[in-house]
Amino acid sequence: MYQRILECSEKEKLLPEVGPSNITNATSNPAKHTAILVVSLFSEYFEKIKSTYYENSTLTGEMVAVYQPSHEVHQKTHAQFHNHKALAEMYLLSYCDKIVTSAGSTFGYVSHGLAGSMPWIIRPPSWMYPGNGPACIKSLSVEPCLHSPPIIECKGKDNVNDAEIVVPYIKRCEDSDSGLKIFG
Repeated sequence: MYQRILECSEKEKLLPEVGPSNITNATSNPAKHTAILVVSLFSEYFEKIKSTYYENSTLTGEMVAVYQPSHEVHQKTHAQFHNHKALAEMYLLSYCDKIVTSAGSTFGYVSHGLAGSMPWIIRPPSWMYPGNGPACIKSLSVEPCLHSPPIIECKGKDNVNDAEIVVPYIKRCEDSDSGLKIFG
């Protein structure tokens, strides 16, 4: 998954590019700062991204700081303190200018919904995404995906049971074959 995040960030120019470390890069644009917020149960992504910017300068010379508020390792759904931290992290993510989220991520859905922004969704390698397509796709809506929508049946003349046909602004989610979401 980390490789997919890097591919997406590089192709879509979401993170500053790094290059060979030298004095010229380090002082060429000291006024520009970029903060990267990593929200994950695991510290692996944070450590790798942090070390990338710690060991290399950016091509533009901007300063990059990498943050991870917590890394719980295991999701503790019934632990109130864990849930408080999760809500705080979703709220923090909503302040980000750009959001890269894994497919089906509640954190991603809530954050980009609060922000009113359209995130980049990492495409996991699976049967749903054949071939070597792009590592990520830009969501076409700020709305979250309803992964298990109710079955709507119109028992009229045409016996339509597909919400996409009945309601034109409802479409399949980018990250779920069975999910539905609202598109403007």
